[in-house]
Amino acid sequence: MKISYTFDLQSPLRVPDHWPIRAFGGTVTLVENEGLVSGVKISFSGQSVHLAPTLTKLDQGRIKANITFRDGALHKDVEQRLHQALSFVQCFFPIELALGAVKTEFEAEDDSEKAAIELHEFSRRNQTPTTEISFDMFSRALWASDEGFDASFIASLNVQARNSLSEERYINSFRYSFMAIEAEYGNGQFKSDKLKAALKNSSDFRRVLERGIEASGAMPSRIRTSSDDIVESGDVDAVIDHIVVRRGHYFHGNRKKRDAWLPNAQGEAEALAILGVNILSAIAVEHAAPMFDNKLSKRHYDEAVWSKAQVTLVVIFHYRRRNMPFLDRGKLQMNYPGNKPSPLMGLDALKNFITEFEKGDPLCELVDAKCIDQATGFEVFKIGIPNETTSVAGAPPVLS
Repeated sequence: MKISYTFDLQSPLRVPDHWPIRAFGGTVTLVENEGLVSGVKISFSGQSVHLAPTLTKLDQGRIKANITFRDGALHKDVEQRLHQALSFVQCFFPIELALGAVKTEFEAEDDSEKAAIELHEFSRRNQTPTTEISFDMFSRALWASDEGFDASFIASLNVQARNSLSEERYINSFRYSFMAIEAEYGNGQFKSDKLKAALKNSSDFRRVLERGIEASGAMPSRIRTSSDDIVESGDVDAVIDHIVVRRGHYFHGNRKKRDAWLPNAQGEAEALAILGVNILSAIAVEHAAPMFDNKLSKRHYDEAVWSKAQVTLVVIFHYRRRNMPFLDRGKLQMNYPGNKPSPLMGLDALKNFITEFEKGDPLCELVDAKCIDQATGFEVFKIGIPNETTSVAGAPPVLS
């Protein structure tokens, strides 16, 4: 059986001429599409059919079958060796493999192997989810910048740390995070003992570190190390001691040391990277505080009115006064900046409605409520409160 792995490149290359070569015990070919090289294909002949994936059919549920891959060791070895090989080219050109984008092919090399191969091709590609944010994040950012505030230093490190974490470059991710920690709270110290003392004596850092430790609890690393145990202990001083020591290892590690870090041994730094990103996120939130000044909230609304971008939501509701046999009808109108209702707007309108209803008369029982966009009639939300005494003679109909 022949197994082939095609690894996509992050960006296409122009290679004027190329041909198959032998390397890694197989055959390596550059994949070309419309004059541009988009990937690297590595094929291995004479492989056992026992490395082919198996399919197990399922009788129930949406998933029709389970796929069990048995070539994991070969796949990992090939990918690691390809990364290592491209590191030479990276000394001159910015060439990288696309994270998680690989096509695997299993091809029978004689008739006896055909029946044993249940799955002939499988492609995997990491999908980047679409980020959804509200427009006021842009407007607030523009006005905060216009007033002279600047979050670019922390933001640039935050982006690099997050990107490195998602690309499984955990060592780099931790480095970017610690650069921010040291710059913000290190008080100019770089010797380990003095740096530890500066961080431990900073109430501001202890606050963001506690947030980072709490957030890391929901993001367990795949390879458990001593870093996981220390972070899970919640001991702030112990965590500070640990990250400063690991900073020395990853920033200043001598390659001649017996335990020197290696670029292909990223797993040992995953827990550190997760903690670092969570600390840096807490730092970034504090640097973004000027965006959320109350005066910018008012300005956002005023600008929407100036642009005639305003949504009027109307809530019609039924309620019963305590110990009364009939229902009353109420109406609440709310104005929001925007051109159309959104899920976030609907959630905020629901919260505001409940707050206003409870303030109006705490003794009243809400029966149902329906919110619509006044301009289009679009239904934003509808709720009903179960109540065994709702249906009484002469009561108005429940909203439908």
